[in-house]
Amino acid sequence: MDVGDSLRDARKRRGLSLDHLSHATKINVTILRAIESNRIDKLPGGIYTRGFLRAYAREVGLDPEDTIQRYLRECEPVTGIAEVARPGMDEARPGHAPTIRGEMDRDEAERRRVRVQWLLGAGVLVISLVGYCTFAGWRAPASRIALPVPPPADAIDITRPSSAAASARAGGATRRETATAGSGEPSSAVATDGDVLHVDIRSEGVCWLSATSDGTRVVYRLMQPGEQQTLEVRDEVVLRVGNPAAFAFSINGMSGGSLGRASEAVTVHITRRNYREFLLR
Repeated sequence: MDVGDSLRDARKRRGLSLDHLSHATKINVTILRAIESNRIDKLPGGIYTRGFLRAYAREVGLDPEDTIQRYLRECEPVTGIAEVARPGMDEARPGHAPTIRGEMDRDEAERRRVRVQWLLGAGVLVISLVGYCTFAGWRAPASRIALPVPPPADAIDITRPSSAAASARAGGATRRETATAGSGEPSSAVATDGDVLHVDIRSEGVCWLSATSDGTRVVYRLMQPGEQQTLEVRDEVVLRVGNPAAFAFSINGMSGGSLGRASEAVTVHITRRNYREFLLR
């Protein structure tokens, strides 16, 4: 009884139909019929056929490896092997041997080839992941660098020179000439050159302000309406005002004059020597 007949009889003894066997082994019914009929030409051959035989035999209760060995003896082609005469022997012993061992070697080689392919694919995947993580880590610090925060939209470029600063200087010169002629301000309100100047600043509207007193920046923000602050100045205070029309100040209790027009940034330097030029006349 050949391999196909043995498998078919074992299937029938278990009461299994080809459809049931196909469902259990995941093998197409056409392949199962070809196995039972020993139609080698209908089988894919190689490790695929042996895999089908192994699954079929296991499902019907036969020894899978014995079934495969029978298949190799009955169905696979054999190769003649001639023994070469050795010294001391009278004659060569020609003979034929089945290529079972060769088939098993080819199976092992096929399995090794598949394993190598899987290992190569896994290696490429790992290398790709490592490269991606390295690239992402290299770019991440650059993306985390803090960018300078732009000033509020309402702030004015306080470093931009303006015509208001020139007019303020011109007005200061005029006030200085008037002061030499005498004024109606009480002399007690005017500080001497050796006194500390008390500069009271007040925002009458939204106004960007930077104030540096004696080399130390004490104010650098957008002031809100009604906000006020007092600065003590021993030598010099630098005021950078974004909206002079919304800014008011006084020095030692005396009201200061206008520093410029609305929304025209201006920078003024007030010292103990020139502060009188900025007082309201």
